Amino acid sequence: MTYTIKDISKMFGVSIYTIRFYDKEGLLPFVLRNKSGNRVFTESDVSLFGTICCLKNTGMQLKDIKKYIDFCMLGASTIDERKNYFWHIKK
Repeated sequence: MTYTIKDISKMFGVSIYTIRFYDKEGLLPFVLRNKSGNRVFTESDVSLFGTICCLKNTGMQLKDIKKYIDFCMLGASTIDERKNYFWHIKK
């Protein structure tokens, strides 16, 4: 199943403008676009977007969330780096 930006907006209570802003800031490199150029979110994308929202709700800065997402995009081999990154930004 796929979701539109409007679906994601409703699911997470985040404005469409905010989702577009996150995309421009590089937080959504995993989101593909359809032939019309519209963003199309998969189940996996929904999960990652939820993670972004949770991290934002903790007060984490967007630059730090982007770095975390960059690690995620590299795959499971970065799990230790992700853990260490949280310790680094916590201090």
